[in-house]
Amino acid sequence: GASTTNSLQLTGGTLTVGTGATLATTNLAYSGGTLTGAGQLSLSGATNTWSGGAFSGNVRVALGGTLALNGGTKNLKSGAQITNEGTVVWSAGTIDTSEASSGSSTITNAGLFDIQGDLALTTSDGTGGAFTRPVSFVNQAGAELRRSSGTGIAQLGGAVSDDQALFNLANSGTVNVQTGTLRINLAGTTTSTGSFTIGTGALLEYASGTQTFTGVTVSGAGDLRLSGGSIT
Repeated sequence: GASTTNSLQLTGGTLTVGTGATLATTNLAYSGGTLTGAGQLSLSGATNTWSGGAFSGNVRVALGGTLALNGGTKNLKSGAQITNEGTVVWSAGTIDTSEASSGSSTITNAGLFDIQGDLALTTSDGTGGAFTRPVSFVNQAGAELRRSSGTGIAQLGGAVSDDQALFNLANSGTVNVQTGTLRINLAGTTTSTGSFTIGTGALLEYASGTQTFTGVTVSGAGDLRLSGGSIT
């Protein structure tokens, strides 16, 4: 069934949203503990935050809603589903996919996903490829993956030498690198049909993976660099 709460604070323990259930809130403060379950946590309003904890559940940011990824390390675990129809602002803290098993997670972006800083989605366990933990980022038509602040590197995907945090970007919308470097550091096989805009002095770098670009447009005074893998 469906439930609504004005404010939801999760600092420890485990919150499970069961299959077929929906829990809606306008004020999530998620700083610790585990959020899991096949049911949906629906976020609206502008005051939702994820600053810590382990997430393997199903979250939807509704149209007009905002989710701020800030604070410390956030553990994105196997089975996690994030659907963004509003705005996600990632301004602090690593997104860590470390886990003692293989598995995948998916971020579906239908709104704005804004990276604000020199941040990383990677793993910290140093397992040397013992487990594969791909994150599929599906940037839908009309959506935007933006890197709007920071002059260094925003890294998506881990290092081939020490982990298997694959970041698989399928872009049917817009990837907009306004500043610094957006590096797809470790990737698998993906297809993109959208547009890439790279601002003056900015860099979009693919360091690995097999990318198929079909009908893609690249614009702006910045650079698209292939330092590993392939683009066809």
